[in-house]
Amino acid sequence: MGHAPPPSSPFDSHTAASSNLAARALLRATTEPHPDQGGTVGLEAERPDPLAKQRRASPGSGFLQGLLLALGGDQVDRLHPPRAFGLELVGDQKELHSLKCNHRLHSGMTRSMRATVCPHDTARGLPLWIEFFVVLGAVSGRAIGFQPAADFPEFYRLWNQVDLIYANPLDALRLADERGFLPLVSNDRYDEAVFLVRDGLPASLEVFDGAEVGMVEGQFASLLAKRVLAERGIRPRGYRSFGSWAEVLDALRRGELACGVLYRDFYEALSPVSREGTTLVFRSDERRFSHIFLLSPGLQDELEAMRESFLKLTGQPMAEPVLKDLGIGRFFPAMDLAPIRDLVES
Repeated sequence: MGHAPPPSSPFDSHTAASSNLAARALLRATTEPHPDQGGTVGLEAERPDPLAKQRRASPGSGFLQGLLLALGGDQVDRLHPPRAFGLELVGDQKELHSLKCNHRLHSGMTRSMRATVCPHDTARGLPLWIEFFVVLGAVSGRAIGFQPAADFPEFYRLWNQVDLIYANPLDALRLADERGFLPLVSNDRYDEAVFLVRDGLPASLEVFDGAEVGMVEGQFASLLAKRVLAERGIRPRGYRSFGSWAEVLDALRRGELACGVLYRDFYEALSPVSREGTTLVFRSDERRFSHIFLLSPGLQDELEAMRESFLKLTGQPMAEPVLKDLGIGRFFPAMDLAPIRDLVES
């Protein structure tokens, strides 16, 4: 039985738009912890059942199977490239189950690669990043295995195991200098810093002058914050480094610190309850650098094709919702990290 010719873009826009809400709802449902699985996320995707439309999906249904149901039977063959969806989610078994595509969708992939993401970004919602790599795999025609990192020590360990990394500007510089990773794309969600004081203090940056300021050393938001303060003539007594942004926040809430700096995305993901005990006094709006996707030097022959795949995400019906939820409007080619180096060395 024949199918309509493939569209000129990776998705049939009508099919993608009409099924998008259902697909995203299924993603959220199949990546939420199940009561019988001790809080794990991600389940094995089995071979699609031709009668699945007549059956109610069980809690064990995998995301890819659910996505096929959302797209609707033979519509999967209308994707271009054909059979483009594939995802492999690997992580600590206490937190994640393996999610693998074992049916014919995987056969359409030209290459496979593994990816990881800065843990401060996956804190915004692991399902969003699972969805992102499914869509990127569809557009690029590659099976992308996503390995989340719970914290920075794990993130740094994964650098030896993955091909595609989403890193903050300083880590991107380290990846390029120490491991030869190749910059792919940046985006318009710029890295910014927020400045907080504990409750009861004036809501002014002047409080930072002469005070001890909590931050996470080695992070771009901290480097940016120091520059923002220096440009305004504010000179803290010193900087106290913590192991995470959450530790900085806790120290402020306990009254151990008068002033602290947080990565904007971390702060914006906090609930109002988590912000209690602190007052926001300033947000930077430097719009200089964003996190960057980098590719392993072993896949240099894939560089231009992968960069083009990222650029094609803008305007894709299946990509727009997840990009919006991630706060990304579009991607830009990242060819040179020299501006980041200049900021670090200045």
